[in-house]
Amino acid sequence: MNRTGRKKEWSILLFVVCLIAFVPPVLTIFDKPGLVFGIPLSILYLFGTWSAVIIFTAIGAHRRSPEERTIARAKVDDKSAASGPQVR
Repeated sequence: MNRTGRKKEWSILLFVVCLIAFVPPVLTIFDKPGLVFGIPLSILYLFGTWSAVIIFTAIGAHRRSPEERTIARAKVDDKSAASGPQVR
């Protein structure tokens, strides 16, 4: 699947944030003996972060309706027309 524009940026951002969230130095921050609602903090962090990753992946993979795409294209066209012709 080819990703362009914001979808590509979203995918890269999500990958980098996940990479940082699951490296051992960050995991050791949450490796404490405390409990939250009877659940160890490290387990709560792992499953909470994992759930957030799944939710943000679903948001990033959401396909826009044709009406939303038309509105987005119109906004881009308006901005490019306002800036004038581009000289290369």
